[in-house]
Amino acid sequence: MPTPKLYHPDSPAPFALSRSKVELFMDCPRCFYLDRRLGIARPPGFPFNLNSAVDALLKREFDRYRAQGAAHPMTTEGGIRAVPHAHPELEAWRNNFRGVRTTHAGTNLELFGAIDDLWRDLDTGELMVVDYKATSKTTEVTLDAPWQDRLQAADGDISVAPAAKWFQGLRHGIFRVRECRKRQEGLRRRP
Repeated sequence: MPTPKLYHPDSPAPFALSRSKVELFMDCPRCFYLDRRLGIARPPGFPFNLNSAVDALLKREFDRYRAQGAAHPMTTEGGIRAVPHAHPELEAWRNNFRGVRTTHAGTNLELFGAIDDLWRDLDTGELMVVDYKATSKTTEVTLDAPWQDRLQAADGDISVAPAAKWFQGLRHGIFRVRECRKRQEGLRRRP
């Protein structure tokens, strides 16, 4: 079992925090303290093998279209005018241990996280951070489901896309990213 990276307030080195650790703090500050200061982690949950498989398959599928410089038929059918964006750092940003990183000078915290994909809007040139999701629900999947409300945005609105909002915060100094929008039209599971 790997040794946890503990927070030491007097350390001059930036302390790395992932999106999931920030979510842990939002859910349970005491659990976060036990985890990051004392090395007592929450028991691990069940692995999401299906979600991981879907994630890998979607990345591979969109990588094929990225290599061609073409839009995926599913996005075209859904009215999304975007293509998978080729960027030399994409593989590093997808890596769970490297990801997109930025250091907050006021706290000396290095915030990071891996992205699933990056698309480019064909009309504006803006980049869209894409977070692939899988579910086993038999009912219609919507972005407004209460179980998807995880983090509260600074403006008080509940975020239905916490990962996308997170990466918008990390975007500074990297590239211009489109603001997070509720978007699912045309990308629903087909009956």
